Amino acid sequence: MKFLIVIGNIGSDTTCPRFAETQVVDNMHLLTDTPGSIRKYDDAWVIGELYNRDDGSRLVATKGTLHRLLTQHWGGYVAIKPQPDGDQYEVLIDPSGGLPCYVAMTANAIILGSEAAEVLRVADLKFLISWDTVYSQLLKRDNRSDKTCLTGLQEIPPGCIGEFKNHSLTLSPGWRPELFARHARNRLPGDDSRHLRSVVQSSVCAMAQTKGKILIPVSGGLDSSVVALALSTAGADIALFTMYSEDRNGDERYYARELATHLGKELIERPYRLEDVDIGQSCVAALPRPIGVPFQQPVDQATVEIGMQSHASTVACGTGGDAIFYSSFTAAPVIDALRLGGPLSAAGALRDVCALNGCSIWTASRFAIKIGIRGGFNFPRFVDRRLLNRERFSHVEVHSHYWTATVRDILPGRQLHVDMIGSMQNFIEGRRVLPMQAISPLFSQPIMETVLSITSPQWIRSGVDRAVAREAFADRLPSKLLRRKTKGGPGGFAAQLYMAKRLEIRSFLLDGLLARERLIDREQIEVVTALDEGEPPADYLRLLILSDAEAWARSWDRL
Repeated sequence: MKFLIVIGNIGSDTTCPRFAETQVVDNMHLLTDTPGSIRKYDDAWVIGELYNRDDGSRLVATKGTLHRLLTQHWGGYVAIKPQPDGDQYEVLIDPSGGLPCYVAMTANAIILGSEAAEVLRVADLKFLISWDTVYSQLLKRDNRSDKTCLTGLQEIPPGCIGEFKNHSLTLSPGWRPELFARHARNRLPGDDSRHLRSVVQSSVCAMAQTKGKILIPVSGGLDSSVVALALSTAGADIALFTMYSEDRNGDERYYARELATHLGKELIERPYRLEDVDIGQSCVAALPRPIGVPFQQPVDQATVEIGMQSHASTVACGTGGDAIFYSSFTAAPVIDALRLGGPLSAAGALRDVCALNGCSIWTASRFAIKIGIRGGFNFPRFVDRRLLNRERFSHVEVHSHYWTATVRDILPGRQLHVDMIGSMQNFIEGRRVLPMQAISPLFSQPIMETVLSITSPQWIRSGVDRAVAREAFADRLPSKLLRRKTKGGPGGFAAQLYMAKRLEIRSFLLDGLLARERLIDREQIEVVTALDEGEPPADYLRLLILSDAEAWARSWDRL
């Protein structure tokens, strides 16, 4: 779904694009490409989909405030509320991340929209790359703040309220994930799993009512299987497909076939193909951040082709299920258990951490003590400086995710869960580049609130990751899938891709914009890419990420 909101006068030289539905309110223009998606909500206007908390039915019209939107409804939407004096506005973005909201401001207008290029074009601003922000994004690829990598373009993050006053934007929290995590408490194991199953099923059922035929990429892993099961149970018309590569780790057809047989559906199988990858094109060229990888291109192409063949209008992904269902192997649950239930609970969590990681009790204890002494996790983590110019941008800091600023006073395992969920928002948005509606059902607001209310020791119960989710669907999915502990992926294909196109990648980076702007360490890349030992270098994935960032930069530099 696409939308645009124009407040004020954009000038006679700029044309406001045509959309299927337009609503004019005083000096505010609301535009969307989806008929019936603009509705009045008391003194606010909502663009997108809303569902009732009670029965999950699609909301057509109601009354309330922005706060009531968050507490009594959920969906994928942006809400704007003009203030009585007519010169102030509040904008709320739903927490799921399904509908981004970019902002540009001119002397006479405020432009908000879901498409970065369109917002800048309507604002009559040049397409200029903010290289400092690109560097920050490459330091921590999964990070997402209110800053974009395009000059003059800001974002109101999911779950936040943006207040426009005196032609400036102030952000404040609307949906607060730490509240659900802070009030997490130990329940009986069966209570958690039953509640999670109920919320997943009701949320997915509500979304399925309006989506037509749904295409689901599956691997036979827990997350995509839960999405496929929930949609099938909801009576949705679904089609399943899986991607596979030549290496053993990248061929998950055995598990995907088990799921398809269980659901009584045909499984479409598509191989990763080198010819589907164009190093010169970024799979996220339309987005305002370089968050893509070249080996996503075959998946996107297969999704579009299979979607057309099966007449699907929507693709539903289990992307980010690891974060939602807390697939973590840290010792943080030990500290959480100690503070929630005392030494006996901590001892049980310690045994589970050992079983989960196959480590000794001394190793697990040492890591738990470090987390306890630190008081939690330090954000941002996992900063990656490989192959980057460390001198040119030494002043650049990683922009923290908006949510992490509010999670300091909760248990370490809860801090980690909030951060894991927030870090998936880039990957959710990455699916929006497809020419069909893309949804991530597991990131619906009721599901996020439910999983955050479950304590971290419960998620690793009996030494199994995602234990609550496994138990929730134990009688609904094949035991082979539930017992599965291995995880496949496109790593083998990525290595094959690098070896096949390494000379192209080398010249593409050394002669590109990242080198010109001195973001990358040109000498180091020359050395690494010169290696020809019959196998990819240790940093081949990093080189693929940088090549997609280069393609992204060139796509915006041409506009």
